[in-house]
Amino acid sequence: HHSVCDGWSLQVILRDLGAFYAARVTGTPPVLPQMRQYREYVEWQRANAASTDDAALSYWAAKLDGAREFVIPTDHGHPGRYSRPYSLHVYEIDRGTMAAAEVLANATRGTRFIILLSAIYVLANQITGATDLTVKAVTAGRNELAFHNTIGLFRNIVPFRTEIGDCTSFRDVVVKTRETFIDAMAHELPGGLLEQTFPDYIKSREDTRMSQFLIAQPPSQYGELTLPIAEGAKEIDEVTLEETESSDIPSGTMWHLNTQPDGSVCGAVHFNLDEHEASTMEGWTAGLKRILASAVRDPDQDWRQL
Repeated sequence: HHSVCDGWSLQVILRDLGAFYAARVTGTPPVLPQMRQYREYVEWQRANAASTDDAALSYWAAKLDGAREFVIPTDHGHPGRYSRPYSLHVYEIDRGTMAAAEVLANATRGTRFIILLSAIYVLANQITGATDLTVKAVTAGRNELAFHNTIGLFRNIVPFRTEIGDCTSFRDVVVKTRETFIDAMAHELPGGLLEQTFPDYIKSREDTRMSQFLIAQPPSQYGELTLPIAEGAKEIDEVTLEETESSDIPSGTMWHLNTQPDGSVCGAVHFNLDEHEASTMEGWTAGLKRILASAVRDPDQDWRQL
């Protein structure tokens, strides 16, 4: 699942399973949408690589001029090679906080992700003191409707750069973050292409005292699926405390934000004990929860006081 396909691919597989189940029960042929193969997507991507949108490149040239990828300080430095698997710190953002975040998102014509990213900017400032923040996040990467039902790994990594130093309130941060998000998604290019074309912005990861920071939020733009299997079924998307180690993530820290059916968020941070103490992760996630809870209930307060 994590290695060969993304979350939406898994939902497509479950949807097709439901269609075949319904066909078996009713004795009728399964009804499935048209699907193109992943190899066709690869061919399409290669053909388009040589004709990259000049407007998109111009946008990123300006946006990443002078930018530095946000990295977080480590407790033990960044090893040349990890000596152990990754660890997992699990936390929860309660549904009351997320309901208030939804209200703020609607009031600012944004999304819950924009509110969460705004809170992460504030946390990043509290950790490092920086106000010019370029935070990377995983996106669905499915911008071509022709490949909407294709099984495979489409995920992309997009840098979101926002200067929050001239913001007064948290609402101001949200408004600027919304602008960043809309423009970045409108000009989305493969993350690898951006790093190759604008290598200066990732130089901050060369500091061995620091660690990479990546947000991973499952894509929700396709909506919820109803699966006609037996008495009904749904995809389980939560992290259990028993899952304490993993090796299937990139270098650094990965912050997962999984929305639960009741509206709460099951958060999980993958990190390596070679770099960070568990208590450091506990402190940072507690800080994120505190910032978000306070900010969404009074978005017009000074963001520096959160």
